[in-house]
Amino acid sequence: MKKYIFSSKKSGKYRKSPTTNKHKVSFSQLVLEIIKSSDIILEILDARFIEKTRNADMEKIIKSQAQKIIYVLNKADLAKVSEIKQEFDMEKIEPYVWFSCVTSLGRKRLREMLKVEVSKMKLDRDAQIGVIGYPNTGKTSLINVLARSKGAGTSPTPGFTKTIQKI
Repeated sequence: MKKYIFSSKKSGKYRKSPTTNKHKVSFSQLVLEIIKSSDIILEILDARFIEKTRNADMEKIIKSQAQKIIYVLNKADLAKVSEIKQEFDMEKIEPYVWFSCVTSLGRKRLREMLKVEVSKMKLDRDAQIGVIGYPNTGKTSLINVLARSKGAGTSPTPGFTKTIQKI
């Protein structure tokens, strides 16, 4: 027997169902699912704050499962690339690509990198590419630029996209 609760926030008789949010999956479970189901992982980093937007724990999991990871330094149009290259050891994040969703900088290079990696895998199906990263690093914008369509909704609000999407 299902229990339904009808109430109103306006009347003040609003109460949450005891089963509310049971359908939501935790963030760590979502990330693990993306890692396991993907052939290549794109970790999206903010080019202005590379170290602050990296997740070492996620990277360890990816490497322990022998997955291929490509670092995408997004928002490159807002960063001073020459200064970053002098201050940051770029060898720590090989392979990487400078990317801008606004100017499409790096789009062609990233697509070529993906094609090369997929051809090395010799899959008999379409490659699954996972996109992970902290909120507001530009994950959905990057997906839309690569797909050349607005397949994923975007918002300046952190945490707007919270589910796995197949595009």
